[in-house]
Amino acid sequence: MSDTKFVLWLLAQSDQGQVLGNVINDLAVRFRSPSFLPHVTLLPLATRDPSTAERTVSTLAARVSPFSVSIAGIDTEPDYFRFLTLRLANDPALVELREQACQLAGLPVTPFQPHISLMYHGDNPALQSSAREYCLAQPAIAGTERIVLNRLALVDISAAVEQWQVLQALPLANSSL
Repeated sequence: MSDTKFVLWLLAQSDQGQVLGNVINDLAVRFRSPSFLPHVTLLPLATRDPSTAERTVSTLAARVSPFSVSIAGIDTEPDYFRFLTLRLANDPALVELREQACQLAGLPVTPFQPHISLMYHGDNPALQSSAREYCLAQPAIAGTERIVLNRLALVDISAAVEQWQVLQALPLANSSL
């Protein structure tokens, strides 16, 4: 595990989150990988202080309205945390939110590859190909063009993946970006 203790996640509206969670759980059982909550990692936070991290989440959630992002494809990478992902478009609302989060957290704006991980696993090209084909055959994945992101969460990732804890999850406000 890295030195990062807290990350900011964007969470999908409940029906889409449940569908994605079911796919992640199916993959975890089928391919013996960890199960986790579907999310878009917005930003790792430099602080290890929970109250500072919670203030960041509260402030940011109050500034942003729910928005949708386009699904741009299913990708695979050799990286453990990007083994199998839904690639998301860098839609303007998402880019602006990421920039606001960086500014609020006092971090530089760095390149961003928005995605929702579907499976974490070590380097295994044959397994990766099988898992990708499995996802492409899932109507819930193949038939979805956009994901609505409507909550911001603070997550403690200092433990193993299946022990990550959502410490705070707030609905995005109705104000505009």
